[in-house]
Amino acid sequence: AGILDGDFVVIKSQSEALDGEIVACLIDGDEATVKRLERKEGKVILHSENEAFETMIFTEGVEILGKVVAVFRSLR
Repeated sequence: AGILDGDFVVIKSQSEALDGEIVACLIDGDEATVKRLERKEGKVILHSENEAFETMIFTEGVEILGKVVAVFRSLR
């Protein structure tokens, strides 16, 4: 999807998502992030679309807030 710093994302509010979808999620109840979702062997793996950020792996503490349905970038 190529989400870059400064991009605007449109998020459809929902608590479930499929593997491979880009989601907004809450980590440990206080940190929000937008990542590509993967579940494997009881873990939630959150892959960044921006190569400047690393993949995050969790066994708990991840709440899905919604699914990214559009990305907008300013031309200025």
